[in-house]
Amino acid sequence: MHKARIEQARGFVTAVSSDAENLYIVLTARGVRSDLKIIARASEEEAIPKLLRAGASEVLSPYHFIGRRIAHILLQPNVLDFIDTAFGTERLDIEIAEVAIHQSSPLVGQMLGRSAIRQQAGVIILGLKPVDGAMEFNPSPDSLIRAGDCLIIIADDAGLKKLETLANSARVSP
Repeated sequence: MHKARIEQARGFVTAVSSDAENLYIVLTARGVRSDLKIIARASEEEAIPKLLRAGASEVLSPYHFIGRRIAHILLQPNVLDFIDTAFGTERLDIEIAEVAIHQSSPLVGQMLGRSAIRQQAGVIILGLKPVDGAMEFNPSPDSLIRAGDCLIIIADDAGLKKLETLANSARVSP
């Protein structure tokens, strides 16, 4: 871990095939850095709470993910078709992204509905994660945008760049 420069890392992923080995790796990484975001892979459902208690920030199970996808194919095929069309290999220009609002952005202090984000950047806002609160899915037009908030959006590359510019640009004084 020291050779991988864990001391400077922004995050850490452990995804070996054994849950026991992943557990040991999480414990070791957490011992080195208490503030590190650690993502772990779990093969068995019962390993998930153990990995979380050991210090993993999040635990992903490929079997759980595949099981949900199979259920979606059976129960909601049109939803899955939409997701595959929007985010599949044919549409590499569309993505779900997060954009942090800088303190100098002209968006700070505006209500979401009056911000003209959709008109200026052409993005769809899925969520608003306030700097000090819980995620708001499909946020209200009355939601106030504050410095440090994150917008969760669906956008093409051009729209994402426009919103990032707007979120990071300095306000113009009247």
